[in-house]
Amino acid sequence: PSYCSLVTELGGRLQFVDTLAAQPSSSLTAREVVVAQAYALHCGRVDLCFSFASPSNKAMTGPLARFSKLFELPSRYNIMVHCAAFSIRAEEKSRCGRQSAFDVSFVASGGEESHFLWQTRLQQSDAGELEGCWMT
Repeated sequence: PSYCSLVTELGGRLQFVDTLAAQPSSSLTAREVVVAQAYALHCGRVDLCFSFASPSNKAMTGPLARFSKLFELPSRYNIMVHCAAFSIRAEEKSRCGRQSAFDVSFVASGGEESHFLWQTRLQQSDAGELEGCWMT
């Protein structure tokens, strides 16, 4: 969806101007987390994207300096940082309602488009203060 349709879809709860200040919160939906992460990468804010990574994801990809290298050339994830556009398509929810997956596409300034499967999970009690937060 375009910026306008995303704002309408999110009911004005998460504005792009607010997105760069967003932090994990149980008040954010899975889609809002994906919007925050994709927009952060569009703006070159890998650190903000990392802040929405689950503790188990951070254990595998962190710390931030290591995570940031995932977006450097020749990585296929490089298209995400400073992309010309991104779109978030269909959401697939698990039966238990604690996992959601999204088709997210990023478009480079030259028009090249790449699709990624973005998986989110609702954090449980073992996540401490992040319990109830949607994270990747």
